[in-house]
Amino acid sequence: CARHYKAKTGDKRKTTGSAYLSIFNTGNRPYASAGNVALMYTVGPKGADTELEMLGTKDFPKDGANWLVKDPHEFVKEIFLLATNVMALAEDYNNKFAGRDPLESGQYLPKLGVLRTPICAGGNYKHPDVTETEVALAMLWGYHAVMKQLAHCPKLELMPSAAMLEAYSHYRRLRLPVHWDRIPKGTQGRGQVEGLFNLVKDYVHQQTSTSKAVADDATSGISPAG
Repeated sequence: CARHYKAKTGDKRKTTGSAYLSIFNTGNRPYASAGNVALMYTVGPKGADTELEMLGTKDFPKDGANWLVKDPHEFVKEIFLLATNVMALAEDYNNKFAGRDPLESGQYLPKLGVLRTPICAGGNYKHPDVTETEVALAMLWGYHAVMKQLAHCPKLELMPSAAMLEAYSHYRRLRLPVHWDRIPKGTQGRGQVEGLFNLVKDYVHQQTSTSKAVADDATSGISPAG
């Protein structure tokens, strides 16, 4: 499955915010765990020219500078939209495909019960004026906007880091990212989504125990580009 939100007219960053969901074959699940069922890949915005510096102008596309999100407010907005797109794809899969046998092979597609999320675009491509904590907080509010409205969303497990812990603390206090000019749609009248944001202990995300291998505990993880 794949999903992409509509970018601005003329925007050359056509893949920004795209999300792709791959379901593992039963014999190819990480750690041979029945709880590890899928991987979500997403393409974050680029707020810095780190890639340009790493590759050099020879190998970097001529229009590479046009891929950069130079406004920190726009960068945070893109992060928010990325998170809404990721969660909307997971919800759409659960709603339309989970529990079905599209190949009529006797193997039914699993439901995504938990989505483990790192901070996307909070590393090399983060805008220099935006903190990693602000990136994480924008993601939490993006997930929030979808989870409050749609019924088939998986729960979240937040992969531990100092920035994620701080962002979660801000979320619980209903704080918004600094670089938001106005409250995005879906967060008005905001209240914490109780029971859906579950912090995990250090390193727990590396392996899902087979003791959790029931359908509703099936886990997918996000792999960010940047």
